Amino acid sequence: MLTFTSRIKQQFQVTLTDSIPARDSVKFVDPLKAYLYFATACGLWVTPDILDFTNTPRWFRVTSLSDDVKSLSATPSGDTIYFGRNSVVQIMTGMNTILAFDTAAKGHNDILLSSGRAFTQTSITITSANRYVEGIDVDRNDPTHVLASVAGYSSAGTPHVYVSNNSGATWTALPGTGSGVLPNMPVYQCVIDAYNPSHYILGTELEYLTAMMAVKHGSRKIMV
Repeated sequence: MLTFTSRIKQQFQVTLTDSIPARDSVKFVDPLKAYLYFATACGLWVTPDILDFTNTPRWFRVTSLSDDVKSLSATPSGDTIYFGRNSVVQIMTGMNTILAFDTAAKGHNDILLSSGRAFTQTSITITSANRYVEGIDVDRNDPTHVLASVAGYSSAGTPHVYVSNNSGATWTALPGTGSGVLPNMPVYQCVIDAYNPSHYILGTELEYLTAMMAVKHGSRKIMV
């Protein structure tokens, strides 16, 4: 068993299945990674070198769109990302494959979205009236369980919180203004409780609370 130091300064071990001849060299895949995503006026960018202080970080542009990305969350593996782009949720998969094998030089380089190298993307509209997706969170224990929150007021009672249990293929609106369960106010952020995924924590427009307000939606408890 060999012990190595990852590029993000954490140790990992590899168990050899055969001997290594003297003065021979073997390459091992670094299983530890940390990505930093950064939204700009010229698209969404990512660097896999945020914790590698020995080299100049490589920056890759994930999208070629200038849409305003306001929220982002990734699955625990980092291979799939969900981000709020205006009033839709954009889903991209295959990030690990692209970043692992892309040979772009250090600096600013585009990920070739049209090359199809184990990369797929889709957009899902989860709200109307041009209200922005301000918060997204992926369940730390179930990558198919995704929560999204939407800003803006709506006199028509449009919901502000949506949940997907099939990796974003379909979205279900939680009780909104029309049902009286959630107040008619923007929801800027949302979190799925890592220790109890049936609990949702929402960051809303309400500024002052005298107590924590809990509301029920089926088996879900929503903390506002």
